[in-house]
Amino acid sequence: MIRPLAFSDIPAVARWVIPHAHVIGIAEEAKKVPFDYLTKLIGACHKSGTSFVSVDKNNDIQGIVLGITEPNVWIPTNYDLTMLCLYATDCSGGRLFLQFDKVAKQKLKDGRINSVRLSKLIGKTNIDFAKRGYTADEIIYTRR
Repeated sequence: MIRPLAFSDIPAVARWVIPHAHVIGIAEEAKKVPFDYLTKLIGACHKSGTSFVSVDKNNDIQGIVLGITEPNVWIPTNYDLTMLCLYATDCSGGRLFLQFDKVAKQKLKDGRINSVRLSKLIGKTNIDFAKRGYTADEIIYTRR
């Protein structure tokens, strides 16, 4: 079941994020992130109203999509919604994205945000964002 991220979910999501950081290649670094920092970040995502969890019948988290609304770096009067994380251990990743996208479209329509930004992990994400109306504006390169 997909549902909005609840305030009471924040500690569980923070605990859930660290073991799954290997997906983006930061498993060792993630272990060093203070738990209170993670809970504050996830709290900001909760406040944005664009974060959702997938839970099983026992209400255990199986997937998350975290979105955060922030001022645009270049135009501080504009607000961007950024998808920080989309990860699922089951088949709910697509449904999580669709729920995020539905809310993002409404926020754009209402003028509460100016753009939606998301990234795609090479070889890890099967969702075709272009098919869903997104354009690739840049490619981000990483050196570790």
